[in-house]
Amino acid sequence: MFNPDGSFAYPPNPDLLGGDGNPRPWAPEFFGDVATVNGRCWPNLEVARGKYRFRVFNGSNARFYDLKFVAGGSALVLHQIGSDGGLLNAPVRLNRLVIGPGERADIVLDFAGLPAGSRIVLRNSAPVPYPDGPVSVRRGGVPLPDIMQFTVASQTGYTVPLPASLRPQQPITSLRDKPTAATGV
Repeated sequence: MFNPDGSFAYPPNPDLLGGDGNPRPWAPEFFGDVATVNGRCWPNLEVARGKYRFRVFNGSNARFYDLKFVAGGSALVLHQIGSDGGLLNAPVRLNRLVIGPGERADIVLDFAGLPAGSRIVLRNSAPVPYPDGPVSVRRGGVPLPDIMQFTVASQTGYTVPLPASLRPQQPITSLRDKPTAATGV
């Protein structure tokens, strides 16, 4: 949230009082009403007709995002190529990306098949708070449906196919078929 002068606005926390008896502006699970991308509100990125790698980081303190790149009412295909642990073994084809606070994802989005002038909106459909939805708008249930926009330019960009393997030397070991040694609470 922002104040009229453009500074950050944090609501006071009545459970955290300072030495002067006034509430401090630090609130756990704070949900603002504006998403920023690289420090900008609702930015537009002009893109060439080709592939782009985006390093997505969720810097929100409590908000999850369920992201889709939407053009003309349809979600575009994206490929996740990395996560917090680095590159994946191979690109993973997705039509949405769920990302929690502090998580990172490296994705590739291909704008080559879109005509010049197309507008793609990065949409968020995650309920707030995640995953069960709003307690109330007053208590942080403010959705952020639109994050940013992309406009496709006429020039051709990078169109080389994605490699089938991203980590041929040291693939990530799958734990799927490994026995569980212990479980706990």
